[in-house]
Amino acid sequence: MSKDNTALALRRKEQITVYLPASIVSDIPHLREKTAKVGVIGRALAAYRVENVVIYRDKGSRRQDGIFIAKVLEYMETPQYLRKHLFSISRELKFAGILPPLRTPHHPLTSTIAELPKLSYRDGVVLRSTRSESFIEAGLDRLLKLNMKLKKGSRVSVVITKDDGRLKVQLMEREKIPLYWGFKVLFQDQSLPEILSSNEYDLVIATSKYGADIRTIAKEISSRWKNSTKIALLFGSPSRGLYEIFAESSSDLLRYAHYVVNFIPEQGVETIRTEEALFSVLAILNALA
Repeated sequence: MSKDNTALALRRKEQITVYLPASIVSDIPHLREKTAKVGVIGRALAAYRVENVVIYRDKGSRRQDGIFIAKVLEYMETPQYLRKHLFSISRELKFAGILPPLRTPHHPLTSTIAELPKLSYRDGVVLRSTRSESFIEAGLDRLLKLNMKLKKGSRVSVVITKDDGRLKVQLMEREKIPLYWGFKVLFQDQSLPEILSSNEYDLVIATSKYGADIRTIAKEISSRWKNSTKIALLFGSPSRGLYEIFAESSSDLLRYAHYVVNFIPEQGVETIRTEEALFSVLAILNALA
């Protein structure tokens, strides 16, 4: 039995995109604590099978904050055996060693071809290529060969089949892999209303302590969720909620969100940290889906 059978979580039928403000690390002075905070966020995204995370600029954040969050999340999402090929030493990753492992299906423990099941998927990086062949580092005891020319240094996904000792490797589109295959990260140096104006979703849910009590609209959201394929979840920062963030851009939150929801009614603390809200909201919606 493969070591990785415990992590064969299927991809969601709906695609979830989470929007987070760059300011979530702005008030943290030390790089180690910033890294730890982003690590918690990465775990939440992976635990609830989020497909995309977008970091947006809000008032009080610096462009560098968004770049930092995105880079740390990208590093977390990358399988361990590929990190040295895809990331160079940088200040942002100085404390990457404290990041928790994700243990998602695309972070396998198997390291030899003999251990692979009859059908498996892997991510790899192209180490070298000729006119007709490419050689892929996929965290195994030998390189995988693809009969096509691919760009050196590019990250690819492959499907591996074993039949009577013969190994067959084929290129696979990430989106067609039936398992949860991690999250894509994007930092956009724009305000949240600007970003949402250029994207379309079946369902947009904004989180706010001034929103409707989740207990009163849970059934309605559950029904809408089950009939949606592209869903956006919007989060503000502890210092400024979404109503204020939208007002700063002379925009109205209610024009963009189908629902504004208080997911933690009667909260016992003055402010909920973004990483706490992320875990809470995703857990509730996971139960309603």
